[in-house]
Amino acid sequence: MPKKPSMPKKKHPLTLIEVIIAFSLTAILFSFILTSFFQHIKVSKSFEIAKREVLARAYLQKRLTTIFLNKPKEGVVNTLNYIKDTNPRLEFTFNNGIDPDQAFSDQVNGLLYLKNSDFCLKIFGKGDLTIRKEVLFTHVKKIEFNIYDEGEIPLFFVLSLTTLKGKEISFPIFLRVSEKGFIFKDKE
Repeated sequence: MPKKPSMPKKKHPLTLIEVIIAFSLTAILFSFILTSFFQHIKVSKSFEIAKREVLARAYLQKRLTTIFLNKPKEGVVNTLNYIKDTNPRLEFTFNNGIDPDQAFSDQVNGLLYLKNSDFCLKIFGKGDLTIRKEVLFTHVKKIEFNIYDEGEIPLFFVLSLTTLKGKEISFPIFLRVSEKGFIFKDKE
């Protein structure tokens, strides 16, 4: 049997319904992709803000712990003076250890205070005009020091910061307790 010559098949163009369905499915797919992309951006921003806040808290805790747990220089007693007035602050002496600038090595005086909305540490070097300022935490409205002591020997204090947003953050800071530890003087 002879084969019939095959006739070329007619190509049917897409119908309007098929085109509309394809565009609808594409639009739905893009809406899911864009929604998840924008959610990812929002979560990433929230994560970065939380990360910065946690790192700032960790830095403050570490810096204060380093200051107040350092062993005093041989034959020296560290002092801790809490001044409670309209601008509370904490004056103290501490062993800063070895510093590239000799004026800030060994036993130095320090001051924790609030300036504008920054919680600051000021270290007074051994020279007359040598002062080092360091911002430890930003966006602070109020500071308070609660010192827990046993007579003249402070054991630890709790630093409470109130942020500009009204959030209260507390940092317990333990002090080196020894016969040559800190001497506490409370000034009203």
